[in-house]
Amino acid sequence: MATQFALPSDWAIILTRMERSLAHAEQLAQDREDAQAQSAMKSFHAVARQDTLNQLPTRLYKLEDRVRLAEQDIAVIDRSLAEAETQFRAYLAATEALRAKLTQWTARAIG
Repeated sequence: MATQFALPSDWAIILTRMERSLAHAEQLAQDREDAQAQSAMKSFHAVARQDTLNQLPTRLYKLEDRVRLAEQDIAVIDRSLAEAETQFRAYLAATEALRAKLTQWTARAIG
């Protein structure tokens, strides 16, 4: 003979409670996962910050080295500009001397 199975009279209430419990458990699990992800992200940022801090002395040394190289390049440029200025002043002086000679020559030729 087959056994009859009967649902309790408050089966709908039981199912509703189970659904609420499952939803609550899912929310707790999601909150836990979010907290772990946030913690992992904070740890990642902390490690990245520490790496950056650890690299600062090396980067500072490289920056100082580049500044020294730039100062050397600027010194070469300054010397080149000074030499060019000297040559230009000599050219201007020569031009002025030629102008003066031309003025004297013209004055003798006319006068």
